[in-house]
Order: sequence, then structure tokens, then C-alpha cells
Amino acid sequence: RYNSGVKYLLIDKVNRFMRELKMIFYFMVEFEKLGVKVVFCDPSQQKLNADTAEGSYEIARKGYEAEAENEERSLTSFTKMKARVALGYYPFYPHQGYKKTEAADGLHIPDQPRFSLLQKALKATASLQMTPKEAQQWLASNGYRTPVIYRKDKDGKKVRKGERILDISHFTDIMKAPYYAGILEVSDWPVNKNGLH
Repeated sequence: RYNSGVKYLLIDKVNRFMRELKMIFYFMVEFEKLGVKVVFCDPSQQKLNADTAEGSYEIARKGYEAEAENEERSLTSFTKMKARVALGYYPFYPHQGYKKTEAADGLHIPDQPRFSLLQKALKATASLQMTPKEAQQWLASNGYRTPVIYRKDKDGKKVRKGERILDISHFTDIMKAPYYAGILEVSDWPVNKNGLH
């Protein structure tokens, strides 16, 4: 788009096409509009280069195979995650005060010292020894900081975030989260009241 001198997009070898068949044709049309010819270089994929009905069919067939494979993989992954939750694991990002194990199997373990501090604050609010605001201030004064996370900025560079004082809004969200009572609620899946965390 920015360099009209580019006339070819050379693809060494297609491993697999993208998620949706319609996207393949969308990009093929976009490249055509730009006057760029897509060329598949691998000898076993030469049929994809033909400007014929057979060439279009081969691309469509490859796209169909990729989309079917993606659907199957997604369904398998979904089924596996649902089964893990039924066993008490939580195969998603851990909540504050917890971290993943080295095995990354969905078992969350205490992230010390955050876990102990948060546990004391939650017990104090549950027993009415502190108001939520007092508990949040107690956490801040005792050094509770949110865990380090990495996000990408608008230029795609990794930026270190987190390590902040837990604000009252997030603390009250934690107070209401079933996760902290050992309950796993995920979408419309059956609720598991015996989370292993």
C-alpha cells in the first residue's frame, strides 16, 4: 500500500491458512487491488498460483481444511477446559492473591505475601472488624501491591504494569467474587463449589 514498487508477495510455504475461508479471499482481492501478485514458492503448492478455476478451488480447499481444523481445535480446547473446571481447576488467568504453578495445569496456588494480606483483609471485612475502605487502606499500608503484568503499547512494545495500590473499587470486586470462596463460575457451565485453589 505504501510502496507501489512492490509487485509480488512471495510465500515460501503455506503451513496452514487462517481461521476463516472468507478472509483468504478478502486478502487475495485486497492484494489484487494493490496490483500485488501472491506467489506460493514451494513446489508442492504450485497449483495455488494458477489464475484458473482449479487454482481458486485449491485455495478454497486449503482454506476449508484450515477452518475445519480450527473449529475442531477450538471445540476440543473448550471441552478440555470445561472438564478441568469440573475437576476444580481454573485454566484461566489467576485472580489477585494467586498464581499459576510451574505445571500451568490450571491449579492456582497462593502468591505470597499478597495471598496472606488479602486473606486477612477479606476475613476482617467478613467478620465486620473493618469496613471495606479500612481494609483497603490496611492493605495499602501493609505493602499490598498488584502483581506485575506486561501489556503491549500502541507500538507493540512490552510495557511493565501493575505494582499499584489496590483501589477500593477492585477490593470490593474481590469481596464479591465467588472465586475467593472456592467457587468456580465460568459462563453457563455447571458451577463447581470445590475449586482446588
